[in-house]
Amino acid sequence: EKTIDNCTLNIVDGLRLFVNARDSNGKACLKLGVEQMIGSCVIIIPDDVKYIVLNVAKYKNHISKLYVNEEMYFLVNSSAKGKYDRIVVDTSVDKRIVLKTEVNCSRIMMSSIEFHFNEEGGKQ
Repeated sequence: EKTIDNCTLNIVDGLRLFVNARDSNGKACLKLGVEQMIGSCVIIIPDDVKYIVLNVAKYKNHISKLYVNEEMYFLVNSSAKGKYDRIVVDTSVDKRIVLKTEVNCSRIMMSSIEFHFNEEGGKQ
């Protein structure tokens, strides 16, 4: 659980989730998965958040897939280059977000999660 600016991020049920990882540029990240073994976690979103943006990348140049509530995303950008894909997730109804990597695919790196309370702004 992490609270910033009165907004609490709660990550539960982590499997192969590493909170002190760093990308190739030294930026702090969450790492989900190990080698080609599945990683997963559940993010509980505060009630007043309308949507989130996950900033995620594949590990180095390996093939990576991320499932967000059963929807699959092929990641394009690489953490080795310090670039991240932006995945927008509507949280206006479902406040429980399940993230899972794919077996036989590489881990993923998450640089940040942005909370958006309205159309205009967000907190990261």
